[in-house]
This record gives sequence, C-alpha cells and structure tokens, in this order.
Amino acid sequence: MSGQRLRITEYLQIEPETVTWHCASCGYAIGPARENYKRGLLLYERDPREIHPPQFEGTQDFAPDPTWCRIVEYYCPGCATQVETEYLPPGHPLVHDIEIDVDALLARRRRSGKGRRADGDQRRHRRNVHRLPRDRPRRHGPDSEGVDHAP
Repeated sequence: MSGQRLRITEYLQIEPETVTWHCASCGYAIGPARENYKRGLLLYERDPREIHPPQFEGTQDFAPDPTWCRIVEYYCPGCATQVETEYLPPGHPLVHDIEIDVDALLARRRRSGKGRRADGDQRRHRRNVHRLPRDRPRRHGPDSEGVDHAP
C-alpha cells in the first residue's frame, strides 16, 4: 500500500495518492475513484425467487416477480467479497450510489491531518455511541423482563 487509505464503506477504500477505489478486504484496485466503483466489480444477476422463495402455493406467494425485479450482486474480483447488492427493475441501469468530491476530500485531509489511524481507517472515536446508560434497563429478548421502555 502506497499510502493510508480512506475507508468509505465497510468494503471500499480510496487510495489518496492514486485516487483509486480498493477492496478493504484484500486491497484489490477496483478502479478510478472519480468513477462508479461498480464498473470494476464482478456482477452476478440473480432470480429473486432464489433469494425469496415462494411462501404459499397460488398467485399470491409473496415472492418477488422476476419480470418486475432483479437482484444484482457485486463481488470483488480479487477475493470474491460481496461488496454491494441492488434490487432493480429489469432494464434499469446500475445505480451510481457513491459520488465523492475527491479533490475536496483530499484537500481537507491535507489541511487537517487529523483522524488518521495507522490502518488507514478514518473513523473517529465512537466508543460509547451504542451503549445505554447504566441506570436504564437492558433489552434481553422479546419476551423477557427488563425491556427498555424509555423513549
């Protein structure tokens, strides 16, 4: 790795020096960060009935109709990690869901120099975000006592 990568999603990073998308799992160079990262991934189009099998016999089976819906899965060519999934109508183009102002991101990073970690992960310290205060009851299960009823 030539520099510290910026984590964009769980499976995507940007290499600032080369301005390219990389797989966060294996480091594979997916493609230019100024373009849609999905162009550099492997695609697998699935029949929605494979994922959501019919629950009942008859016309109302609660399974998605493949003439109305398709499932597109995106995989890293380097390690086969599933990076993204989309539910799209047939014929709909692939969604360009992440567009980053790379120049502004890199300029901000150069100015601040903050938030960098040795592994390239840019998350701030979020140690207490998901913890309830100690005096509030904890949820132990749907049928248990001690359910948190506080708003």
